[in-house]
Amino acid sequence: MDPQDNPKNVAALVKKGLMTRDAVLKTLTGRMEDYVALSQDERSQLRKTFDSLCINENSTRKITQSAFVSFLQTTGFLPLNMTEAGALVYRSLLYLSQAPFYESTAESLKLDGLLRAVASTEFERSSKAYDEDSDTRSRTPADTRRLLFQSLATTRDGKGLPFDTDHARKEAERRAFDFSGVLKAESARVFAQTNYGDEMFHGLLDTLVNAQHTLIGWGGVPRDGFRQFAKELRGGRGELLHHLSIPQDEFRAVVKLFLVAHVGRPIVQIEQSAYLDCISHCIVRSFSRDTDLGITWEMFEQARNGVLHKYYNITESTTSINAAILAEQIAATQTAAVPDPVILLISGKLTQTGERAVFGYHLIWFKSGDPDPCLLFQLSPVHDVFRGDNAGRPGWKIDSDENLVFGERSNGVALVLGKDCKRAMVSHHVSGKGMYDATTWRGDWQADMQVEEIEMWIEL
Repeated sequence: MDPQDNPKNVAALVKKGLMTRDAVLKTLTGRMEDYVALSQDERSQLRKTFDSLCINENSTRKITQSAFVSFLQTTGFLPLNMTEAGALVYRSLLYLSQAPFYESTAESLKLDGLLRAVASTEFERSSKAYDEDSDTRSRTPADTRRLLFQSLATTRDGKGLPFDTDHARKEAERRAFDFSGVLKAESARVFAQTNYGDEMFHGLLDTLVNAQHTLIGWGGVPRDGFRQFAKELRGGRGELLHHLSIPQDEFRAVVKLFLVAHVGRPIVQIEQSAYLDCISHCIVRSFSRDTDLGITWEMFEQARNGVLHKYYNITESTTSINAAILAEQIAATQTAAVPDPVILLISGKLTQTGERAVFGYHLIWFKSGDPDPCLLFQLSPVHDVFRGDNAGRPGWKIDSDENLVFGERSNGVALVLGKDCKRAMVSHHVSGKGMYDATTWRGDWQADMQVEEIEMWIEL
């Protein structure tokens, strides 16, 4: 197709009413159903739940926020004191139901919108609705994360922050080619394209060209041919991704709910939990840079790399042990043909501030040649992960003073557990390439901790 014909061909689609917001969203729903973004059983259960909750208003069946929150409470997933979090989840689903038309004024969830919203929360599901070919681009997990971020971002604190255009372009390019953990990643990477410019705008382009494929088949207007129409749809007033921010108090409420949901329905009603408050606070601190500002997309993405994804059962807890014995116990887990993954937790109080702190070491299961054979992490007072890109397995040693040392004291991040296991020192140096990578935005610091408890976990 001659590129000069693109405006005329797009105009023809518009004239037929095929490029309206409702028409495009209807087509996206059809693609999700046709390409099985949700299984038949999942769709059946979703319809059943929708039917039980919806109201019929002016011949429109929909789920209201109050009905949604009540459903979560009566099924036991939403503690009564977390009603705000239930409302935030509803608002997130409402936003996702209208994506990529971010200026939508939808006020309640319809069935088709609920299906789109649920599918949009997981990359492997939503990506099935998007073609991968020379006229489009392959969607990446970053697109799913971005949508989730946008759905929670209700403030615009990013407008007042410095914005480095060159850095943003480089990060957008990295995300556009990052298929880590994706099935058939190599075939998907063939059709990857850089999202130069605002990534929200490119999400709209993806949806428009895929809607066209469904409506008229292949050989129509290529992705770039929809640029001018996409700009007109946004009316020049479209939000910019780097302006958006998530209020910290709202993010904390959602994190707390997800922590509760992860361990299953509570057996007894949760009223207040100091531990739950502390954990959620530590997680939010890893995303935020300033207590007075919301969480921007850049902060959200950087913090994402500092989250552990595996869960372990405890095998040993002790407060009376020395560094040499502890090292022997870690080494003993690695003697099998398939070495066990290990998590070592060291908790206590920071001598400088009296705050409770938890640091740890993670020796992951790996195959020869895998990246990140081990890592250090912090759970409190900030949640962070320091990956061992340069740490040869197992990533620790006993020094001449019989201390257990993870990393290098003067480079990157190091955790030094004293001989008697009563004190621990953590050093964080941004300059210099150490065994464990420091988190750039946190700068240089040291923490001295009075150890109160040590736990070693292995995966069961």
